[in-house]
Amino acid sequence: MAATGSTLLPDIYLIELEGIPTLLMHGDLLCTDDKEYQQARIMLRSDAFAQDFLSKTIKDRKAIAADYRQRSGEATSLKADGIMDVNHQTVITVMQQNGALRLIHGHTHRPDFHNFDLDGKTAQRIVLSEWHTHYGAALQATKAGIISRPIELTT
Repeated sequence: MAATGSTLLPDIYLIELEGIPTLLMHGDLLCTDDKEYQQARIMLRSDAFAQDFLSKTIKDRKAIAADYRQRSGEATSLKADGIMDVNHQTVITVMQQNGALRLIHGHTHRPDFHNFDLDGKTAQRIVLSEWHTHYGAALQATKAGIISRPIELTT
């Protein structure tokens, strides 16, 4: 974080964007139908896991992370798409609890702009795309609204 000048945000972070209360989230908390992932998330974020993991060498940590990514990818490939996407009722509940009319998240990597009704008002859920080695995408807030634009990454 220090090297990039970034700030780590909490899991749910409310901002005002162009006059609209907007939630920023990673998005994994919205995938409540994926019970296996939610259980793994709790374990991976526990203090006990962090202490054990950080007590290992960098080499061991990289090996563990690579193994987890491989097993996660295999498990993901066997799951139905609907299980790995957000649960719409969870989206509504989180937005209502936080007084938001817009939600921006990633995790599912199915980029799109979803408009829907929330308590009689137009609400929006924006899904960010995933990043690759040489390209990605960024959201840009303009007077005309929010747009997604491609970014070419250079190494």
